Amino acid sequence: MSGVLKSRDPGADRGGVSAVRPSLRRLAGVAVLPALLLAAAGCSEDASGPTQAEYASMADDVCTGADEAIDALYMDLAVDELLAPLSDGGNVYLDRPDRWVRAKVVPEYKSLSNRLKSIPPPQGDVTYLSDLYSDLDVLIETLHRRPGDGRAVIETDVRLRDRFASYGMEGCPPVFDEEPDWEDPAKVLAAAEERAATEAEPPAVSGGGGQGE
Repeated sequence: MSGVLKSRDPGADRGGVSAVRPSLRRLAGVAVLPALLLAAAGCSEDASGPTQAEYASMADDVCTGADEAIDALYMDLAVDELLAPLSDGGNVYLDRPDRWVRAKVVPEYKSLSNRLKSIPPPQGDVTYLSDLYSDLDVLIETLHRRPGDGRAVIETDVRLRDRFASYGMEGCPPVFDEEPDWEDPAKVLAAAEERAATEAEPPAVSGGGGQGE
């Protein structure tokens, strides 16, 4: 008698509740499984990242933006040089071009490198791209140490350019135009006139505001 009592299901007196619970747990597990599989499939798809062609296109867009920003820096310097005789000589970069490269151009290249690294890479290409950008960073550091050579330190490195091109990034790293605007006297003059006109504009007056209380 005591053996029967010990083996008896305590839930039997409550209508077999404990016998039903395992079945409910199994049914719940079956219902949840498809959702888990779909979620896992979605994560797996996201983890693959863009295709190589998509990545190269995004990288080229980043390099195009950096090229435009660096060109704008050189145009600003050309305008500063043109207007120097009319200024009070307060531009320290005109007499220290190396300082200008370190202060203006090098940070732009560092920003370029960081933006390229922020693009999600295609699955399986992380190592190659990390190594490629490490090479770019080495040249950026070289530019910082030898600013007198200008951006040519990076743009004339054939090995680096070939590595970018072999991956499909034809616009990286940025390159000088054969006839850049900042070497065209007429375009520099036009930019100087545009700057002067902008600086001569009166400050905008904010609207609203009634009489003082």
